[in-house]
Amino acid sequence: MKAYLIKPLSQIHIGYALADREGTELFPRSDTLAAAIAICWSQIFEETPEEIFRNPPFRVSSAMPWVKTDDEIRLFLPMRKDVDFKEIEDSLKLRAKVLKKIEWVEDSYWHKMFESKKFPLADEDKDELLRKKEQIESEGKSARSEIERFFKEKFLAGNMLVKKVRRGKYFAVETNQRVTVNRLSPVSETFFFNEAYFSDKAGFWILADFDDNSAENKFRAALELLGDTGIGADRNYGKRLIKIEKILSDDQIGLPRKDDADKTLLLSLWAPTLDEKDAVLNDSSCWELLMRGGWIAPGRGVSAMRKPIWMFAEGSVIAGNVEGHAPDVTPPGLEVKVGHKVYRWGYALGVKTVSYTHLTLPT
Repeated sequence: MKAYLIKPLSQIHIGYALADREGTELFPRSDTLAAAIAICWSQIFEETPEEIFRNPPFRVSSAMPWVKTDDEIRLFLPMRKDVDFKEIEDSLKLRAKVLKKIEWVEDSYWHKMFESKKFPLADEDKDELLRKKEQIESEGKSARSEIERFFKEKFLAGNMLVKKVRRGKYFAVETNQRVTVNRLSPVSETFFFNEAYFSDKAGFWILADFDDNSAENKFRAALELLGDTGIGADRNYGKRLIKIEKILSDDQIGLPRKDDADKTLLLSLWAPTLDEKDAVLNDSSCWELLMRGGWIAPGRGVSAMRKPIWMFAEGSVIAGNVEGHAPDVTPPGLEVKVGHKVYRWGYALGVKTVSYTHLTLPT
């Protein structure tokens, strides 16, 4: 397994709503990345995108943030969905809504997240926060804002992800107004278009696993081509370019692995097969669902809405091993026009984590 640290060279727009040209995702998800890489792969090598989707030579995670502070790169993983906030919420008297906004776990906390489902806060940080809380409250003030600021910065929670880049933060989402002009009449229509910006101290990284060394080499070539052509909307204007900053092994980044564990922490989106339904329904699984859809524009003046499907989100914890598949999401009539089907990448990439027995409520 390899990690690719990627630096966006310009703003990015990855549409996330089913029929909305405005919204953008801050970090591309695995289905978007895999589709873009498969297309670049097919432009270099002989395999077609459909062949890659039906017999995948690689698995890829969704993009995850990295930030640079004091010349040190900090990597983040998605927070596991079964995390227990109870202890930290009670001891620090935090509002639940602050903790629920936490999406990412910094690399220094990864091992705690894999060893326990309790919120992965280091003991020394907890002790320091408690001392700070006592000190501030002894002065007759509330320590809540100071403690919440710590969590927002340490775990990239809440609005830390959407502050203005020019204010020294890491990521930003800004809205720009655009206009469409009818080619047959002077009628025009305005709409709004969101774009994600990255400071020079931030980017995203992905994990990828391969069938063999040949697939790894092809993946890197496709990813480099993707960097030159761009990902997302407005590539024809020279936007959406990215570059590979570093390539590391999972051992180099310190990714915890528990190969003997019986649960999988998803780092990608996942579309399970029917044979995997028991893993989903297992009492110890804990997951979140996302609706995935969007437009496809294969050229030749053709565009259509892909069939929407539900997928399991990153951070979901699933009992057992997970594989997934690429469901057919071809819009009605499109295959006749373009000569191929359309698939949604739903192959899982995850890491093994410890198992917990959830309480079963009486029926």
